Amino acid sequence: MANNQVIQVLNPHEPVAEWPDDIALTLIEQRRRHHQLFEDNTNHSDLWTRIANYIRHHHQYEISARQCQVKWYSLKRGYKNLKRLLSRDPDADGYELRSPNWHDRKFYDELSDEFWLRSGTLIEDIEEIGVVDGVIDE
Repeated sequence: MANNQVIQVLNPHEPVAEWPDDIALTLIEQRRRHHQLFEDNTNHSDLWTRIANYIRHHHQYEISARQCQVKWYSLKRGYKNLKRLLSRDPDADGYELRSPNWHDRKFYDELSDEFWLRSGTLIEDIEEIGVVDGVIDE
């Protein structure tokens, strides 16, 4: 009997509405693993493609590089929001706060080392400006 694997296919032009926890965790782990490459290169599209391919191969979950990038920025924003909420002066930076969602809480500890800040390069923060409500301006 053949081993029939089911691969979930997503529209690559649409944000993923619901990311399974194991895939979101893999995204964080792969972003952490590739951090130095993100620091050393200004063109991140190949790196996001590499991460999406890893998820496809290891989880049989069809996802695009763009969806990975959007989710990463969403996780990072959620972490920063929850960090402000947990601080003594949550609106000290003048940011609008929102209620944290499940992934904000679930992955807070995983992101608490803030590995993406380990260098003075702000390219990723500059790129993040183009991500609004889960859509990347192109």
